[in-house]
Amino acid sequence: MADALRQATDAEVEAESFRQRLARNPSYTNIEAFNSIDWAKMGTANIDDFRRLLRDNGFYASNDELFKVMERFDKNKDGRISYSEFVEEVTPKSPAKCY
Repeated sequence: MADALRQATDAEVEAESFRQRLARNPSYTNIEAFNSIDWAKMGTANIDDFRRLLRDNGFYASNDELFKVMERFDKNKDGRISYSEFVEEVTPKSPAKCY
């Protein structure tokens, strides 16, 4: 149990560190990042959109890894990620810190 809690905590610390780095990047915008995933311009993204984005950038993820991404971003569990769900996940949750 303690190991699982430690892993979950470590994963969340890493996610928050990523959010903080995005927020400090002057060339990053949420809309451009979302549009790079939503290549069909449907207003939502799905697991295949993430798979394509990663593959096009030289990264290959297993189905399990992609399902975990969807699980994290898809707040209403409809199988699609809206822009508001995307923004909710990439917006820092804590005050700016040096990570």
